[in-house]
Amino acid sequence: MRIVIIAGDASPMVDPSLARGGPHQRLGCLARALAGRGHSVEVFARRCRPGLPDRADAGPGVSVTHLGAGPLGPLDDADAPALVPQQAEAVRRDWAERGNPDVVHAHGWQAGLVALAAARARPGPDVPLLVHSRLGDESAAEAGPGARGEVGVRLRRLRTLLARTADGAIASDTDEADRLLRLGVPRERIRLVPQGVDVERFRPAAMPVEPQPEERPAFLLTLDGHAADLRGDPEVATTVAALAAVPEARLQVAGGPGPCPRPVSPPPHGPGASASARAGADGRVAYLGEVPHAEVPALLAASDVLVSAPAARRHPVGAAVLEAMACGVPVVASDVGALRELVVDRVTGLLVPPERPDLLADALRRLLRHSARRAALGVAGADKARSRHSWDRIAGETEQFYRDLARLGAARRPAAAPH
Repeated sequence: MRIVIIAGDASPMVDPSLARGGPHQRLGCLARALAGRGHSVEVFARRCRPGLPDRADAGPGVSVTHLGAGPLGPLDDADAPALVPQQAEAVRRDWAERGNPDVVHAHGWQAGLVALAAARARPGPDVPLLVHSRLGDESAAEAGPGARGEVGVRLRRLRTLLARTADGAIASDTDEADRLLRLGVPRERIRLVPQGVDVERFRPAAMPVEPQPEERPAFLLTLDGHAADLRGDPEVATTVAALAAVPEARLQVAGGPGPCPRPVSPPPHGPGASASARAGADGRVAYLGEVPHAEVPALLAASDVLVSAPAARRHPVGAAVLEAMACGVPVVASDVGALRELVVDRVTGLLVPPERPDLLADALRRLLRHSARRAALGVAGADKARSRHSWDRIAGETEQFYRDLARLGAARRPAAAPH
């Protein structure tokens, strides 16, 4: 099967540097897993960073084409529609030269508009189009202060048009599926395919030869925060507030706008340090900044618990939680969005109500004081990650959706007239 993936800005050729990896890293894993099942995968992504080649291989059976459209760097939601015709024409020309694909898989609503425009301009039989990855989420322009203005209304209409026009949509969790339903996607066109994780890179570490001393402080880790300003990040603020009531623990915050020098220590001044001091956790919070994705397994292995405490209004992807589970690290997470499906409460981790540092602290204390329980949750989490979330299984379910859409498309096409 020839599969075309329209990736927006998520090029698999971008080196994953953030602790959470990022959509480009997850898309690259999916593309390589599909190619490993015998398919030819072509990825089209906008050239959003300098140095990206016009065309390159991202692994056996996976090619990446970068489209020159718009500025280098992130693209504002309001500006994205104006670049659709240019990108769609480049994709259409490629199809004209090399033939039509068997399926088009668009990641995100901006990529979906490019795919839809290219498909409409292409002659020949219909090619199934499916959209994936947070299509149901509002864009920043829709959710911001000017959401009632002309730009916000236009973006909502485009997103709704795409949702109702696509042959199918993939949701990573039931909350996202519900948002797709509210956009008008028929239920039978929605397929629930969860997040994947590289279970070869992220796997339980070998047990230490000697047991850790009981007086050693427990190490908590959060991979989803932005350490630039705790006052502006509810997740980090909630975790730091909980830390004040867990005196036996230290917290490391991985993420943020830029790297911090090693060895890492809490900044003596600035909003992060002052917020920690006010919360009673001064001296027990370390800010790691950006962490190369290749270093994350070792960071997880050195942690006793991963904490993921997004606010109720956020829709977390849950990549960090899944990576921790794959490494056998127990998780304490907010009971929101994808996290409530990735974490089986009291089986693979603990779920707590969002924005409740008191309940988060209680869960952490209970977990940190029982090493056997941490070990049991870690084993169950690793087993769930490997059996349910490996990229090979995710690719298999995605492939099956492709085939189902192709059969539905063939059934809708009129039969050829007899000679």
